[in-house]
Amino acid sequence: MASVDFKLVSGGANKSVLVMAFNEEAYTFLTEDCPVTPVSGGYVQLSHSECGDFLSDAAFAHFVCEYA
Repeated sequence: MASVDFKLVSGGANKSVLVMAFNEEAYTFLTEDCPVTPVSGGYVQLSHSECGDFLSDAAFAHFVCEYA
């Protein structure tokens, strides 16, 4: 079973998607390679439209994402 690097939690159709990194390499990718700023608790908020780009970029960098 592959370990999960990111967990994405949707707040509903009109709310943002919360992205949480589960290891240091994933957190570095999130904060240095993506144009986002973490909020308290280490989560990053993305709009639903930004989520597709994030998933593509993460997959290209060989990270595993999970939906919750």
